[in-house]
Amino acid sequence: MNWKPRILGALLLVMVGMSVSAAPASAEFFSAVEHTTFDGTQVGSDLFAFNAGGVTCAKITYTGTQTGKTATSLSLTPSYAECNAFGFPGTTIDVNGCQMIMRSAIPNTVDLSCPSKPIEVTGPNCTLTIPSQSAASTSNVFKTEGVSPNRDVKLELTLVNLRYTQVGKGATPCTSGTFTNGSYTGAATVTGTDTVGSKVDFYVKEPEDTPGKFHSSVAHTLFSGNQIGEDNPSFNIGTFRCTSITYSGTQIISTPSKLYLSPVYSGCSSGVYGAITVHTNGCLWVFKEASVELACPSAPMEITFSSVCTVTLNTQTLNSVSYSNEGTAPKRDIRVSITLSGIKYTQDSGTFPGCSSGTFTNGVYTGAATVKGTDTSGAQTDLRYE
Repeated sequence: MNWKPRILGALLLVMVGMSVSAAPASAEFFSAVEHTTFDGTQVGSDLFAFNAGGVTCAKITYTGTQTGKTATSLSLTPSYAECNAFGFPGTTIDVNGCQMIMRSAIPNTVDLSCPSKPIEVTGPNCTLTIPSQSAASTSNVFKTEGVSPNRDVKLELTLVNLRYTQVGKGATPCTSGTFTNGSYTGAATVTGTDTVGSKVDFYVKEPEDTPGKFHSSVAHTLFSGNQIGEDNPSFNIGTFRCTSITYSGTQIISTPSKLYLSPVYSGCSSGVYGAITVHTNGCLWVFKEASVELACPSAPMEITFSSVCTVTLNTQTLNSVSYSNEGTAPKRDIRVSITLSGIKYTQDSGTFPGCSSGTFTNGVYTGAATVKGTDTSGAQTDLRYE
């Protein structure tokens, strides 16, 4: 399949789960008290990777609060100490008030929210900044640890396509520029306390398992998908294709009624305009029985045609989609085929005469993808639609 939804913010967290029509419609963060103070600590070793090199910290902590026993988002402020960046120890990371916002309403998406300044990583050879952005990832997970009434929440993170800017300096400067190939892997345990400092029961309340038509042989499934052939998205400015379109997601229900998949678009181009850049900005594809929803929790996806025209697409429901099973049990996959018309989008031409500015509803997209499933150990699962 082709088209565009994209990632996240630095150190953020989490992405895709499964949602169904039961209540709650998605997972929720649940605390035993009305006002909860959160403290988080890294588990193992976290790693940020950028063009300038890797960034690791020996001590990463998180703080936050929640008012009300249930919430579909969890806001945490990180702190980084004893960091090594780009091969240099003693690197400073200034968070500047930025928060990671974990959202479960669209299962396991994350925003990096910076109210005034981006996160700043200052090394001897490079200053790197990470701005506000939405996050989509391959297999981020929020899960409950421990037993009632002393449970905690563990965040397991695998983020790709982080947007950042490097400014080189010193004797061996890094390459200056803005990039979208940053990544982050790590984990943290988040505990809750009440207003007097006593530990409280804090956990992820999963949605009820209302049966749908997507079936996996295990309850926790990691999805990976690849386009079949070439997808064809078309707007007033023209049509483009991508050499690689991949999808990822996580399901925590064995028979959901929806699949949430996050795409990544690479090698995109147009015969007329050359290179095409697709920023998905945390948007997800939500595949249902008879329709497809483009779900953008915080920002629309952006498609830039060689800096002369920008196409943006926001949340909308589209038709039509069909599913078929490929392979034989116990290692089947799902083929997803879509033929979409009436896509709503906005074009911004700047001063380029070949791109008409305005909002239109004549977008068209055709394409297909194979979606495979694996369990948490990496073994292929039996995935089917019926």
